[in-house]
Amino acid sequence: MLVARSSQSVLCAVLLCLLLTVHAFAGGSISWKEVLTKITKDDPDFAALVQKQFDVADIGVGVRVGHDKDGKSLAPPFEVGERIPPYDFDAKPKGGAGNFTLRLSFEPTSNVIGKVNRWQMKLIVIAKPPSK
Repeated sequence: MLVARSSQSVLCAVLLCLLLTVHAFAGGSISWKEVLTKITKDDPDFAALVQKQFDVADIGVGVRVGHDKDGKSLAPPFEVGERIPPYDFDAKPKGGAGNFTLRLSFEPTSNVIGKVNRWQMKLIVIAKPPSK
C-alpha cells in the first residue's frame, strides 16, 4: 500500500510540472502576414525567396509567452501573450494543386557573418503531393 501511494505522489508531481510548463509556454495562432513582415524587415532577400517558392497558409502557430505568478513575462524581453519563434506554417510549392503538403518552420539566427537577424527555415514533408 505504501508503494502505491508513493507512485501516486510521483505521478501527481509529474502531472503538476507538465501543467505548469504548458501554462508557461503554449501554442498560439499567428498570421503569415505578421511573420512575413518580421522576416522582410530583418532579411528581405530570404522573405522574397520564400514568397517566390511557396504558397503559405494564412495562419500558422508560434509559441505564446506565459507569465509567472506575479504576471511578469517568463521570457523577457518578450511580452506576455506575444508569439515567438519558431513559427510553423503549412505550405505547398508555388502554384501547386491540392492541399498543403509541407510544413515550414521559421526562426531567426543570431549574428550570421556579422549580420544579426537573419532567418532560417526548416522544411518538413507532411503529406504526399498529389499525383499528376
